[in-house]
Amino acid sequence: MPNSSMHSDFDITLETMIRRKFMITLIRHGETLANRQKIMQGQMDTQLSDLGIQQAQLVANRLEDEKFTHIFSSDLARAAVTAQTILAANKFFTGKLVLDTRLRERGFGDLEGKYVSEYRKAAEAANISMEKYVPEGAETIKQVTDRAIEFLDHLCSLIAEPLIHGNDTSTEEPESNTNHTSQSCTNTVDEQCQSYQKMEAHSSGLLHVDIPDSQRFSEQKTDRCDDSDERPTS
Repeated sequence: MPNSSMHSDFDITLETMIRRKFMITLIRHGETLANRQKIMQGQMDTQLSDLGIQQAQLVANRLEDEKFTHIFSSDLARAAVTAQTILAANKFFTGKLVLDTRLRERGFGDLEGKYVSEYRKAAEAANISMEKYVPEGAETIKQVTDRAIEFLDHLCSLIAEPLIHGNDTSTEEPESNTNHTSQSCTNTVDEQCQSYQKMEAHSSGLLHVDIPDSQRFSEQKTDRCDDSDERPTS
């Protein structure tokens, strides 16, 4: 048997992947003032608002009994502070928070720091949907997807037992057919880490993995979440 399996999206070592399972708890950062003002942050390093700090603490309280083995975060302050709050409240985690630039929000180029309405107008002027519009200097969806895949490949290489464990403890069920997740909304993904065929990363950083029907994928429902903003902000 060859040592690796090559897919159109990325290459993963079979020794790492076969019969390994992991569960990832995905948490969006708390609210920032830019979120409240409908400003596109992208990779701007903005801070949590007072409400965002409260949201992070509520999630931390909810996850205090989870037995995480690894905790990763974007290096941007809004995500890192949310993760640090969760780490500080957790009763079992003894490791360190790992900051990784591959987990950053999509870069929106010239439109970072602008209002979402300006993004919408620019997309309309180009006769392109907001989801597909790429401002000058911005990352494409493929570029975001590629770094998300690279990070997931790294995650899988670390797996000996379930990597990041979360049960049904989350916040409210997200809307169906949406391409974002709300501030401090927790999503749990249960995956058998074998062969992936396609991964998509929406601008919120929420990962969706499409795999063969023969393999298991479930995004467990959430039970408390406040969806008060619109996309594309982070």
